[in-house]
Amino acid sequence: MKDRIIILSLLTLSGLVLGACQTFDISSRGKECVELSAVMNDRPETRTAVEGINYPFTVAVWASTTTGSYPNVGKDGTAGVSYQVDKHLSATFNQSSTTLNGPDNDGIRYPYQEGGDPVFANVYFVGLYPSSGWSTASGTNAAFTFDGSQDAMYAPEVSGNGDPATPAPTLAFNHLLTYLRFKIIAESDAAQNAWGRLTSINLIKQNNGASNPMNNLSISLGSSETTFTSSVSELSLYALGSNTVFPVSAYTIPTSAATPAAYVICAPVTASSTSGTNEYTLSIVTEKRGPVIVGVDLKSGPSTYYSGDTTGKEFTVNLTFTLNRIATSATVTGWDTGGIGKEDVSE
Repeated sequence: MKDRIIILSLLTLSGLVLGACQTFDISSRGKECVELSAVMNDRPETRTAVEGINYPFTVAVWASTTTGSYPNVGKDGTAGVSYQVDKHLSATFNQSSTTLNGPDNDGIRYPYQEGGDPVFANVYFVGLYPSSGWSTASGTNAAFTFDGSQDAMYAPEVSGNGDPATPAPTLAFNHLLTYLRFKIIAESDAAQNAWGRLTSINLIKQNNGASNPMNNLSISLGSSETTFTSSVSELSLYALGSNTVFPVSAYTIPTSAATPAAYVICAPVTASSTSGTNEYTLSIVTEKRGPVIVGVDLKSGPSTYYSGDTTGKEFTVNLTFTLNRIATSATVTGWDTGGIGKEDVSE
């Protein structure tokens, strides 16, 4: 209880600091305060991994006076840096908007040059979630390595300036990955006994087995184009509601109802409408059998195979353990609805 009180106190103090913003008279200084709004495209659902992004919502905000370039050299918009901005910040949205306070609060200010008519220089912003773990080689891209338990979102470039007549920019966050949630069941007591308890389940391939699961992403901050690469041979699944690898211990496969048990957040694929194209591939080991290779072929309906990009889509994958095989089906739910999928895989 003590820890909970401390956390709430810190959040309250954070809200007070982020809300402290002074708007100056345009005749003397202009509007220096940088205020941002944030919205979520598709469904605003994300846990530590995926479900329930609630306020406070903390993200990385990269700011620059040069469109498409965010090198993080510490320029805060003041006269000492020639009114330039190039800085990476962490912003907490306690409601739908927050303020990136000026230099006194280790933030930034909008450049405002006096003399004659006011000159309001634009500042460009991108948003990244989670708030840490991102890097850039040249300032023109943002790179992130994920382990299967992390959601990743990006808000494309927007701009604002110190003119009080200019609306505050809004960061619109989009999911970059695909969320697979797993329900597990044995069709009978006999099947449960034949397989034994589940001891390991991993995502080992994507793109119909053509590649290892991708775990590195890079976003072009100018075009918002996202590319993926792999540096792993598999991704673990995780227990629902946690970042703990699933199964935590040998898992007894239930027989009465398909139970939501695990998830993995992985790189998207371009799904094929051709039957037998497994967008993702699993390796499953139980106490008595395995490893068994199981493919997941996506469908948009009972007799229609899913076709297109799976970015931002959530699939509920049902794994049914029978006496002789593992039957899979994948239904699109959650972030963005796409359809269902099914594939039966024998030992």
